[in-house]
Amino acid sequence: MTNQVLEPDILIVGSGIAGAALACAIRGRGYNVVLVERSVQPPDTARGDHLQPYSVALLENWGVLEDFLAAGAERRLGTIYLSEEQEIILSAPLERLEIPHPYYLYLNHDVIGSVLLKKAGDDKNFTLLRPATASGFSFDNERMRSVNVSLPDDTVVEVRAHLVVGADGRNSRVCHAAGIPARTHKYPRPLVAMFGPHPLPDPRNEVLSFLGNDKITVCIPRIGGIAKIGFTLDPSEIPFWRNSTVEQRREAVAQRVPCLAGYESELAGFFPVIQVTTTAYTHGNVVLLGDAAHAMHPARGQGMNVALRGIERLIDCLPSPRMIADPVQLHAALQRYDAMQKQANTRLLEDNHARARENVGALRAYLGKVAGDQRLTARYVRETTGYSPEPERNLV
Repeated sequence: MTNQVLEPDILIVGSGIAGAALACAIRGRGYNVVLVERSVQPPDTARGDHLQPYSVALLENWGVLEDFLAAGAERRLGTIYLSEEQEIILSAPLERLEIPHPYYLYLNHDVIGSVLLKKAGDDKNFTLLRPATASGFSFDNERMRSVNVSLPDDTVVEVRAHLVVGADGRNSRVCHAAGIPARTHKYPRPLVAMFGPHPLPDPRNEVLSFLGNDKITVCIPRIGGIAKIGFTLDPSEIPFWRNSTVEQRREAVAQRVPCLAGYESELAGFFPVIQVTTTAYTHGNVVLLGDAAHAMHPARGQGMNVALRGIERLIDCLPSPRMIADPVQLHAALQRYDAMQKQANTRLLEDNHARARENVGALRAYLGKVAGDQRLTARYVRETTGYSPEPERNLV
């Protein structure tokens, strides 16, 4: 039984990073926004936590960068690829780039979400329904007419929005309800992640990526002097890591990368790695954001940053609050957005998929080639920032 009806301009389903970031970025623009989230738990802290320089500029444009710094965000100045014996294969510092923020910004994933959501709440036209479950998706002429939202007290709110945004993860119910086809690829090797005090001096807070003969181990700085170490593993290895003691993990990490000996860690968990790519980003008055549209392998640390760039494009395309109720204008806007997303993301997703399956030896050879050419190095570094590569004459 429906107890209440809400008629916002925009309904966002899911308050992970993508949903919270959209609500934050669009605040103060005059849209009436309802965000529905079923979980009261913060997002998994072991997920992505590094924001590319382009994303940092977006945070500044959205008026939330100072909130990130106040929450403890720290700067990372580059990435170093090394052999397991600590020989440098490629150093990728950011300082020489002529961009507004020549650094990565990192903050624990759960805190990123909470900062964005808190900032979204500054808008008097923003309503958060949490915990609440979106179901009962109703369509009329290929438009999502309404969504029933169930609250803990058994109240059912019918939400009739002009625009419905699915930001509800790679198993998106909005995507399924809208009938948008998606391709799924499950990678055979899950990811294991662990946290502990940083085992090496790291004054520049750089990601250290150790390339062995057949394996990659990544040491990623976290706020407060903590490092996350992660790598993929054969599924048969999961029982060892699941039942491992601190001492056993320390020895196993040291066997992979000797210079990481002494790393005392807490196991964060195991993560099946799945790529999901939808055939379209929009359908009718529905648009998909983040993992709902393009869940990615973490090989290049792109997922969260790609979602933020998509939010920027969506906001640029949207009709004004006065015109968003016009289905013709909204349809045209979403068609523009869909075309922009496909142009920006198709090659990126293909490259990410190829990188995830790449032979470690081939990767080492490629990075060695990049390191031997100043122009290639400059171009490679810029590509890691989220900005489009510039002509070679502007790179060095």
